[in-house]
Amino acid sequence: TVDVPALGTASVVTITSGPAEVRLFRLVVPEASALALGRARLRVTWDDRALPSIDAPVALFFGAGTLYNRDAREWLVRALPVSIRFRGGMVELSAVLPMPFEHAAHVELLAGGAAVDGVAWEVRTAPTDGPTNHVGQLHATFVDHGVPTPGRDLVLLDTAVHEGGGTWCGNFVGTSFVFSETGYYGTLEGDPRFYFDGARSPQAYGTGTEEWGGGGDYWGGVTMTLPLAGHPVGAPFGGAREPEDAIESAYRFLLADAFPFGRSARIELEHGGENESAEHYSSVVFWYGREGACLVPTDTLDVGDLA
Repeated sequence: TVDVPALGTASVVTITSGPAEVRLFRLVVPEASALALGRARLRVTWDDRALPSIDAPVALFFGAGTLYNRDAREWLVRALPVSIRFRGGMVELSAVLPMPFEHAAHVELLAGGAAVDGVAWEVRTAPTDGPTNHVGQLHATFVDHGVPTPGRDLVLLDTAVHEGGGTWCGNFVGTSFVFSETGYYGTLEGDPRFYFDGARSPQAYGTGTEEWGGGGDYWGGVTMTLPLAGHPVGAPFGGAREPEDAIESAYRFLLADAFPFGRSARIELEHGGENESAEHYSSVVFWYGREGACLVPTDTLDVGDLA
């Protein structure tokens, strides 16, 4: 267990048994500490990187915008790679996304304004075989979007800027995001748009935010959790009981259908149907990547040249 001070950082564990991969990461606290833990920040630094590759609010990393459980459900999130479970007066947050590292992994928790005492943690690792540069490392990039700019997409991830920038080779594997902190659903008319390897038009273009989160018609205003998509928290239309209940979030994971990129990825989301919403968004993008390009031009074909 570890205690997280109200205005400080707690070192959870440093692993130096690489090359290996984390196969399970779990946090457990009493239900009374759930909200405070959800607002804390999880940071994981792989090997000798100058910046953490996972840097996100705890609740959002595990698939929900808050750990407020309005209906006392057992499973707030029951997705394949992450889960949030309430039972026996405790809340368990688990992640089983493989997290490879070459020689070291450092995990820490930063308080989100309130102390969290007695956080039980569990990490399971397994050794890895083969060249370490054949696998990417897990990144979870958090952005607090604040007041959105009218007429411009929200940028959830830009590998040319985030985590030091440069070129990256990897796969985009999912998002966990808050789309309103006032219980408002209308902003879901915004479309997701994804650009890879310098493309100037989107190679993936969604029909709306709630479809990206696995539901049509704003999920009918109810919460749901499925293996790869969900709307786990948020009040029904206009029915928030308290401010925490008005936080509306969704998640979407891509596993077998992950989007590969060879040198860059840019993940964008409209806020409202015409980028007009003023709702407060925050987001985490999950992606695997290694520094450097793995797709480089080898030749060219000018389709406008008759010769």
